[in-house]
Amino acid sequence: MVSTLSFFSPQFIRIKGGRWSALPENQPRSPALYRGTFTIDDEPKDTFLLMKNWAKGVCFINGHNLGRYWSKGPQQTLYVPAPWLQKGQNEVRVLMLFAMLIHVSL
Repeated sequence: MVSTLSFFSPQFIRIKGGRWSALPENQPRSPALYRGTFTIDDEPKDTFLLMKNWAKGVCFINGHNLGRYWSKGPQQTLYVPAPWLQKGQNEVRVLMLFAMLIHVSL
């Protein structure tokens, strides 16, 4: 039997309020779910999320699925439309399926 993992299920929503801890340096683990935040001071504009040094996974911004990325394919830069961003704090979640060097640029 195969079932899907819904990122809007009660189990996933509980993760949002749970305690997140930093991974020790030089110890990437996968699969893993990463969470980060960033602040926008001005009105949001269209931008891109660069996933160049990540291996393979899926990205979300403020609960919106940006899509999949894969270091072996052409999809390493993900478009982030301005309406999905908000002035103030924004949240990025990355479901990483394979470990690799980690660096995100927005």
